[in-house]
Amino acid sequence: MADNKKIIQDYLKKVAEQDPVFAEKLADPNKSIDKCFEYIRSQARRQAVSGCAMIEDKVVFGWATHYYCEDKVETPVSTALKIKKAETPEQKPKAAKIEEKQPKKRSFVQLSLFE
Repeated sequence: MADNKKIIQDYLKKVAEQDPVFAEKLADPNKSIDKCFEYIRSQARRQAVSGCAMIEDKVVFGWATHYYCEDKVETPVSTALKIKKAETPEQKPKAAKIEEKQPKKRSFVQLSLFE
């Protein structure tokens, strides 16, 4: 497990030890640390400016607890999954028929000085 995920998971376990209601939400089989991490990344992307975002730890931990506390939290489909889906044969656009282009007729005459 990546270090960032482990840090978030350890934090969530500490919160669950102190709060039995949160412990039940953390045990929800429909939620996972991977989906939680993707939710956090999507939230950070929303705050990014020119692809860069600096988020305080307490905000990231807040997003993590929010992910587990809410019944419905939208987690975007990862980019790798989107690309893989777009490459399936059913979704590839059919190649357009390429028409042969006729050479353009020049509207000027080139003179040679050496003739």
